[in-house]
Amino acid sequence: MTRVVGLFLGGTILALASVIVPWLLISHATVDWLAFATSGVLAAIPVVAGLIYTFVRPDGRLAVTLFALGFLIAFGPICTALNYALIPMAGSRIDGLLVKMDLLIGFDWQTAFFALAKYPLLVWLLGVAYAISAFQVAVPVIVLGYNGEPKEIFGLCIATVICALSTIAFWTWHPSMGPTSLYDMAELGKRAGINFDVDYSRFLAGVLDNGIPPLNPTNSQGLVAFPSFHTQELIITLWYVRKQGLVFYGLAAFSLLAFLSIPVQGGHHLVDMIGGAIWAAIGIALSQMLTRRLTMGLAVAQ
Repeated sequence: MTRVVGLFLGGTILALASVIVPWLLISHATVDWLAFATSGVLAAIPVVAGLIYTFVRPDGRLAVTLFALGFLIAFGPICTALNYALIPMAGSRIDGLLVKMDLLIGFDWQTAFFALAKYPLLVWLLGVAYAISAFQVAVPVIVLGYNGEPKEIFGLCIATVICALSTIAFWTWHPSMGPTSLYDMAELGKRAGINFDVDYSRFLAGVLDNGIPPLNPTNSQGLVAFPSFHTQELIITLWYVRKQGLVFYGLAAFSLLAFLSIPVQGGHHLVDMIGGAIWAAIGIALSQMLTRRLTMGLAVAQ
């Protein structure tokens, strides 16, 4: 199982990189290759440790945990690069349709924005929750590495791959940048009496018109509104720690704040979250099916 996990995760990264790197070079995109190489080195550290615990001092659970951590460190920048590389191929925006769908279910983003602006402490708290929750998917890997099964760690990684790649594929077909790309956020922020990152909203508004933006894994901005990948990460996290007692309840409490932060702090339509929840459910189901078949196949082979 340990070697299969290592081969699958490493193969996924190498396969994606073998497509993305030549594409970026051919496109003459501005890329901070040194920053990407640094991310690769950071990812390699737990991977090398995982190899030691695979071949030198065998410990299957620890090895899979280390492979998964290395994979997650590398997978984020790889997906960002893939998303940016596909910008020239993007189809027609659907933000207008998503706004209409929000209104049909009784949600108006500007109303939510002004309502939240009345509570500065809550604005700050939700902002912190949103920023931290981007790294939450690594928590179940560590928890399951201590008190779980390697196949669950593998399943989490497969679910992440399925959700991330299918989300990027859908975004390329029908891109959406969220409600902040539709409104004059400088004016809305002034009326609400709060500071808002207007540079980001302006970047989103024009991203499809200006080719591939400068790419750096440490400061490149997220592009995807629908389906919300942030929502998917939170649900995947909760699913894979659902049997972990107090850890689950603690993460569930934090995730509630993170979920509340997604529309305004994350600049999402409400239907982005609904779509993200459906996407996560499908990704987890497919991952469960694949890991179950793999486990049965390895058992037969032994």
